[in-house]
Amino acid sequence: MNGVVRAIVIVASIIIVGAILVFPWFNGGADTRPQVYFLQATIAAVTVALLCSLISSNYRPNIPTAALVLLMALGLAGLQLVPMDNSLWNAIGNNTPELRHEMTSARGLLLAGEQAESSPLSLYPSGTQQDIAMLLVGIIFFMLGAQFLSRFVPFRLFMILLASNGALLACLGFLQQITWNGKLYWSLPIPQGGTPFAAFIYHNQAASIFAFSLAASIGYLIDIHRRNRGIRHYDRTQGTEWDPRSGSRTLDSLQYYIADLNGERLFAISVLLLNMAGLLFSLSRGGLLCFLIAGIIVWTYASFKQGRSTWVNVFLVGGVLVGLLTWVSVTDVVSDRLQTLLKTETFEQESRLPHWQDTLGAVQDYGTYGTGLGTYRYIYHRYQNHINEGWFLHAHNQYLEALVDAGIPGLALMLIMILLVLYSCWKLFNSDYFYTYVVAIVGGLALFFQIFHAAVDYCLYLPATMVIFASLTGALVGRSVRALDGTRNILVALPYTSWAWPVVLAGLLGGSLWSYSRIESLLEMETVIKSYPSETELSKIQPRKIRGIISQLEDVLVKRPGDAQGHEALAEYYVSLYRLEARTALAKELKVNLDDRNLWEWTSPVILSNVAKQAYVAKKEDKLKDIREQETVVEYLNPSIDHLKESLRSCPLLSNVHYRIDLLGFLDQNWTFQEEHLTRAELLGSWNADLMYLAGQVRFARGDKTRAVKDWNQSLRIDDRHMEEIVRIASTWMTPEELLNELIPNNPEAMMLIAERMYSSPSSKETQEIVFERLTNLLEEQTWPSGTPEYFNARIAVMRGQSNEALELFTHALFLNPNDLEWQFQYALVLRGAGKLQEAERILSYCVRKAPGRIKFSNLLNLVREQQKQQDAMKSKNPSRS
Repeated sequence: MNGVVRAIVIVASIIIVGAILVFPWFNGGADTRPQVYFLQATIAAVTVALLCSLISSNYRPNIPTAALVLLMALGLAGLQLVPMDNSLWNAIGNNTPELRHEMTSARGLLLAGEQAESSPLSLYPSGTQQDIAMLLVGIIFFMLGAQFLSRFVPFRLFMILLASNGALLACLGFLQQITWNGKLYWSLPIPQGGTPFAAFIYHNQAASIFAFSLAASIGYLIDIHRRNRGIRHYDRTQGTEWDPRSGSRTLDSLQYYIADLNGERLFAISVLLLNMAGLLFSLSRGGLLCFLIAGIIVWTYASFKQGRSTWVNVFLVGGVLVGLLTWVSVTDVVSDRLQTLLKTETFEQESRLPHWQDTLGAVQDYGTYGTGLGTYRYIYHRYQNHINEGWFLHAHNQYLEALVDAGIPGLALMLIMILLVLYSCWKLFNSDYFYTYVVAIVGGLALFFQIFHAAVDYCLYLPATMVIFASLTGALVGRSVRALDGTRNILVALPYTSWAWPVVLAGLLGGSLWSYSRIESLLEMETVIKSYPSETELSKIQPRKIRGIISQLEDVLVKRPGDAQGHEALAEYYVSLYRLEARTALAKELKVNLDDRNLWEWTSPVILSNVAKQAYVAKKEDKLKDIREQETVVEYLNPSIDHLKESLRSCPLLSNVHYRIDLLGFLDQNWTFQEEHLTRAELLGSWNADLMYLAGQVRFARGDKTRAVKDWNQSLRIDDRHMEEIVRIASTWMTPEELLNELIPNNPEAMMLIAERMYSSPSSKETQEIVFERLTNLLEEQTWPSGTPEYFNARIAVMRGQSNEALELFTHALFLNPNDLEWQFQYALVLRGAGKLQEAERILSYCVRKAPGRIKFSNLLNLVREQQKQQDAMKSKNPSRS
């Protein structure tokens, strides 16, 4: 029997540790496909663990008290999906049903009169189910860590492999930085805003992995050192034997330690240094600071418990770390990044404070009971006030996000869990057992790091980070349970609960199977959606291609009936198919070519909606009926509106769904054209430049120029990509002064682009000067970052043809702010125009090296090099000229 148990334990350990180590190499498991494979490994691991608990009592310790808290959190999340009577919700002060009603039912809306008597707490049950699936994975690995990794031999192996894995990831990161071509693994494109390092798209996520690996590296080094303390060493200088335990001076101990270095110690030191370098070069300021704080806390307490001079140890380690940081900071990239911690602008502009301030509005309204796990990314849009086009999927503060998603009960469970694990860590530090001390060091470093890092980031939502942290804390708590040795401590373990292990693991096995089905169906849906040729112009896509995608997506949504984003995508595909088929029908009817641009514009839902509204206002019911009964409308737009309704029922907080419903709502017999959905789209999508531009178009088409200008102004405040089209339309009724006062935001870049793109012709010089005067006044009236006034004055000088003055101003601006690549690019343009090609090539080469994905940098560099070749060729033909 012992041989069978040993074999099962080995299989379980290989599956558990192997899955944990492989997961980070796939962008930390952020993508759905690696999650599917990881869940398969999870199912196998839980199955083997269940067998092990049934066969051997050694793998049935008492249930950790912390595990009970996790199961309570799982139950709380499950309750968020249970429909309850709305009167009960109102009685206890939960207002999510009120918000759902506000966003879906009002005068003349599609879902008017459909308000259910009962509803779940979660505003998006399908999103909550997705988060529950990943929460289950975290609980599973916590339990597996407590069951298997709480024994020191497997923990030591896990510690060594985790540290080595981090070192390999660091090596990958350095290699990619040296040979950087703008892509992850030299082949995968980086999304906009990505800050990649090693196998991760975002550097803060890499920092968390390196922090855990560094904690394991420190534990491994301590383990090696303490394992050798009982061995008597030979002191070559004195010719006597020396016992390190009798050494009286720290310097002597350090000398003997270096003298006794062997292969394993050198390997451990190398792994530690690589992980430390990985943490530094990930350029995560929060990650570095949080690990330093965690290290100081753990080292201080560990030194105190070991009976040594605590402050001497603290200052010694602190000095080593400061020296290492000083040495590494000679690298410009690391130095520049760390120096931003000391700048005021870091907290005023770059920090998460504006985001958190907006989040407090959601906390105030829904912080008591929450809005459902996974709903933060949707509810936050109602409260976003600062300008940022990024979609904040998380709060960058896990405590705030817990309040929004799960309310006070969720945050309370999180804090209780932290306190229980801290108590277990404290108990381990008080133990005299050496192996327990090492587990306490590694677990304590990981725990304190995450306690602080959770306040500035959301890395536990990355699956790879979550399972590593869950395994480490599970091992820590499990070791504390085993260290009780039969004594009772309710804060560590629930007494007489060893029998419950098979029951708990059986339940988790069922949960892992359910999680697998959820993630697998999500992967199917994402695969179908990604197959849509979004990079191809819609008018050039074949209708049969879209039909195939629609058919596949409808099949997938049978498995995911409440997926709001799936229904939203399906509605968009039906609209696309309508436009293609309607164009074909119009071309046959009018006997014109399919390529006729006007023909394509006539198929726009905006035009169709306006025609329907005109018929409604004129009380031409027959015309409105004819529009609704058109063959293409019935075949394609009716299914589209049905899926939009389903999306709205599932999650009432998607801005694009509200926008589409406003356009297609006339298909509903009770539609009254009140524009409530358009107003909601503007509220929820105020962060989206594209949606605000489209909303402005709809307002303009319906004759509401004032609201159109407001929407377009918001779009330009976010991004200038629609500037030319907006200014072209608005110029038909607004003067240049009105454009500057009402439409163009008080932003130097926006005003500069207006001057460059719209008023650069000789006939527009007078208008251009008006823009320049307004821009100059703006630069003088407000305080701007260093070099900004000089930079824009340089561009004004370029537009006025004053190249020498422009070069001087650019030089001054770049002296004050040398790191802005866009400024460098503009300077290179002026240098090229002035014939200073060698200097322009040097600057552009630097820009391309820093941002290889910016096509305009490489294109201009190629042009400059071609010009240089032409000049050199001319010089060789005319030596006298040279």
